[in-house]
Amino acid sequence: TFVDSSWYFLRYCSPKYKKEPFDKEKAEYWMPVDQYIGGIEHAILHLLYARFFTKALRDLGLATVDEPFTRLLTQGMIIKDGAKMSKSLGNIITPKEAIEKQNRDYLRHFLALESRGEDFSFDWNAFKDIHRFYSTFYNVISFLYTYSSEKDLSQAKAPLLEVEDKWILSKLESLESACLENYGNYNFSKILSLAETFLLEEVSRTYIQIVRDRFDEGKGSGVSFALREIVFSLLKLLAPIAPHICEHFYLQVKTSAMPASVHLLNLEKKSVYVNPSLEDEVALAKEVSQVALSLREEAKLRRRWPLKKIVVKTKTKKQLSNSLGIIGSLSNVKEVVESLDVPRGDFVQKEIGENIVYLEISVDNALQDEWELMELRRLIQDKRKQAGLVQGQMARLLIDCDDAQFLSKFGKEIEKQTGTVLVKSKGKLDKLLNKSFFVEIEK
Repeated sequence: TFVDSSWYFLRYCSPKYKKEPFDKEKAEYWMPVDQYIGGIEHAILHLLYARFFTKALRDLGLATVDEPFTRLLTQGMIIKDGAKMSKSLGNIITPKEAIEKQNRDYLRHFLALESRGEDFSFDWNAFKDIHRFYSTFYNVISFLYTYSSEKDLSQAKAPLLEVEDKWILSKLESLESACLENYGNYNFSKILSLAETFLLEEVSRTYIQIVRDRFDEGKGSGVSFALREIVFSLLKLLAPIAPHICEHFYLQVKTSAMPASVHLLNLEKKSVYVNPSLEDEVALAKEVSQVALSLREEAKLRRRWPLKKIVVKTKTKKQLSNSLGIIGSLSNVKEVVESLDVPRGDFVQKEIGENIVYLEISVDNALQDEWELMELRRLIQDKRKQAGLVQGQMARLLIDCDDAQFLSKFGKEIEKQTGTVLVKSKGKLDKLLNKSFFVEIEK
């Protein structure tokens, strides 16, 4: 076996040649093999035998190449129950079993993510994270096509982009560049790690949180453009690893002018939006936001309640000039200022490297009313769901409050935001924050 497997690659160069084991000229043209891929258990002996035979054949004048392989990639063994999978041990999980329990692409994703040239354990729980990744991807696609207009989806050129749009497009192009490099190095695990961080952290938890309200404000064209670029780029990047899922998603979103299959799209490096300095600035902005959120938690101020102000004291007053709005969106704060000075007022603070984040925690009557209105809206929406109402379906809102002026002041706003018609009624009052309400829904 080892004799035959030590020179078969030379025979492949001229499989029908009958005068000698192989055609020397053909072997000189095709050899050495560009990429040798093998199991880790063959990395020593088979490689040693193949190199020995190649050098011996060279010395005999039958070949001209010195080394059989240009590059070597080894695959680790799959471990289960503390030992490598083996029929003799009875700890085999067949591809068929994994495919039937999950699917082909989830198995491909798992193997690509875990195989780094070393032994790795088979874990059914890992498929939960894989499912979460593709579910998030589908949710991003749904968000794009639910809120975007036909006009925005068909725009050929980039519209006016906000800072967050430019940032996420820069991150996307950085991802594309890194993934293409890692595909060239067969580093599939790194590709998936980069894609997961980008989709889950940058797109889902950060970008969509920042831009969610822009569609309601009539500023969604930049969001639609950026998300469309993200969706089609991720489909192309992931298609070699998850070909069936990416093809399924692609067929749902492609236009008639696009190629019939995702596998016919070109995957190329772009540098239209890449901006490392902006990526670094937004990374700092995200850190500032996390610090602000931790200060909120310490002060027992819920994230959904807007606060007045954040002041970030820096040494230059130029570190966050483009991303103050991003901090405000992520932290739910109305005003964000970068300053050289310590602010005056009711602030809590925390250091972040050489910078200091100050969060104003003072609350006036206007802010209290805003919080109360927010909690009341959440309560009404819960009542709508309990009543089996769907979005857009109008209902009667039976309501009372221990502060009559509050309902007079915000009644129209409550109706508009909750799809209801207010009907002042009497009932048992339950306290929300500082005010008490009676709330019932009638279809």
